[in-house]
Amino acid sequence: MLAPTGIGVLYGKEDILQEMEPFNIGSDMIAKVSLHDMTWNDVPYKFEAGTSNIAGAVALGAAIDYLNDLGMGNIMLHEQGLTTYALQKLSLIEGIKIYGSMNPNDRIGVVSFNLSDIHPHDLATILDEDGIAVRSGHHCASRSWMS
Repeated sequence: MLAPTGIGVLYGKEDILQEMEPFNIGSDMIAKVSLHDMTWNDVPYKFEAGTSNIAGAVALGAAIDYLNDLGMGNIMLHEQGLTTYALQKLSLIEGIKIYGSMNPNDRIGVVSFNLSDIHPHDLATILDEDGIAVRSGHHCASRSWMS
């Protein structure tokens, strides 16, 4: 959402959040502590361990305001236009394999592809030299994690 890394939003139904156990401990998330027990604070404090990322929260607020000013519908139309353009141009390249639907309305603004016998990291380096930014690799989705 255009905000810095390290900031985010947890959205959930309050009754489910009340039942959930926090995965981190510290700061205002604990309401009471005794020698052998502790009681979680109320939601949302229950999930706020450690020092709050104040700068990140301010930046996230500014990013949300910016996106709202642009309008999410306008952002979607722009993204679909870019995706349409990318799919049209990429499909003209000999030896390219584009993954997913060729209909830009069926996808988000991400196009995954392979090009013939060129290693993805080599292709990313070549494109980078021409000022084209792409990502190559697993992107945190290694199959070894899914076994």
